[in-house]
Amino acid sequence: GYEKYIRCAKIEELDLVYKVNFRANVWLAKLVAEKMIQLGTKGSIVFTSSIKAMSRYQPIDAIYGGLKAGLSRVAISMAREYCKYGIRVNCVLPG
Repeated sequence: GYEKYIRCAKIEELDLVYKVNFRANVWLAKLVAEKMIQLGTKGSIVFTSSIKAMSRYQPIDAIYGGLKAGLSRVAISMAREYCKYGIRVNCVLPG
């Protein structure tokens, strides 16, 4: 059942979920922000998280929801770091 998802997940599956739902988002936002600073461009970076980041625990959502919660937290940190350059960073949680 779903309650065994974390214990049974293969490392390759976990890595893929991490790379797609967290790492790629953070890395791309970082590159974009650095380019915006270099060019003096003001604007917004918007992450797409998920309601799963804040929803009641469901074993099947533990990894995905945890990564999306982490993405929401990164958005807060990036917003504080880049606001002095006129760059807003937000995170939406559709669902």
